Amino acid sequence: MAKNCEDIRTFISAQLDGEITVRERNLVLEHLVSCQQCREFLNEVEEARGLLRSLLFPHTTESLDLRLLESLRATQTRQVRWWKRGLTVPLPVAAAVVLALLTALLWALAPGRSRNFAPATEETAVRTVVIQPQDVSMFTPSAM
Repeated sequence: MAKNCEDIRTFISAQLDGEITVRERNLVLEHLVSCQQCREFLNEVEEARGLLRSLLFPHTTESLDLRLLESLRATQTRQVRWWKRGLTVPLPVAAAVVLALLTALLWALAPGRSRNFAPATEETAVRTVVIQPQDVSMFTPSAM
């Protein structure tokens, strides 16, 4: 096999993958006219490619296709009751709910937190202190 045949076989493989330029394609066609070995190689590669394609896309009978479609329709229309499906809450959602409940519980039971929800009386009411401008002068550095 000549060096030229090795290059052409490389181009043949690239052509089948769609990775060949127009110039390289013309070289392949010119060479195939005169080389029986490269024509046989091209036929073998195309046959192998056809076999692979048939494995990827198998031919089925019409009756099998109909049975598969009917089976698919039957599974799509059948409804399962919610209590038979079980709980389908994702783990992160369940963890977030539990965390929120624990946070609320700990906040409610925190030490020092007043649990007296009675309305404020005069003794417990917050008093507002108004500071007049003359009161401010006693806090200035010159008054001290």
